[in-house]
Amino acid sequence: MVLSPSLLGDEIGSSPKTKYQLDNLFGEINVAFDFSVSIDELAETCANTVFKVQSRSVNSPTVEHYLRDIDEEAFIVYSGQPGEIVSGEILTASKAQWLHAHGGLLPHYRGSTCCYYSMLALGGIGVSVIQLSNILDSGKLMESGFVKIERLPSLFEMDFVLDNFARASMLLKVLTGFSPITFEPFTLTGPSRMYYVAHPYIRLAATSQKLGCL
Repeated sequence: MVLSPSLLGDEIGSSPKTKYQLDNLFGEINVAFDFSVSIDELAETCANTVFKVQSRSVNSPTVEHYLRDIDEEAFIVYSGQPGEIVSGEILTASKAQWLHAHGGLLPHYRGSTCCYYSMLALGGIGVSVIQLSNILDSGKLMESGFVKIERLPSLFEMDFVLDNFARASMLLKVLTGFSPITFEPFTLTGPSRMYYVAHPYIRLAATSQKLGCL
């Protein structure tokens, strides 16, 4: 899992946090995070070869050029800018399989910030790993699961820790068969819904943050 320290702040986004202990959200599982580790450092530690591509969009010709050299047996794990749809040309530039971890139980929770809506409705969050397609949150479902949240998270935990850790754990489960979180199967009925960026009042209602802090 990669989180950029430059994007992290405390509860309302003032001074950056460098270390964080995630306690009692997943029952007995406690996880420590060190946000002082940069993306570059993490990439160098985890990979034999690192390519840095300067581009404002995943759909640029520069990105397409690099993708053509990726082995067809590899996996491309995509986590990009919110709302940006990967084009068909980019998805077919390499024969490798594209994977994406969506923060919601598909097909019922599509769109943005689904973790807030499911916290209110279900008392937990869902994650779905899909084969990425050029239609938003509509690729072939690889695996999905639900995790009950034991206490109300803070805004910081929800935005920068909880959702990301759950997504990374489900990706790890798909790729290796192991997950630090025990995901439960969860069956939803009814039509699929598209959710949009959660209003501040929805964010507050789903977390332990007090209204007066906004």
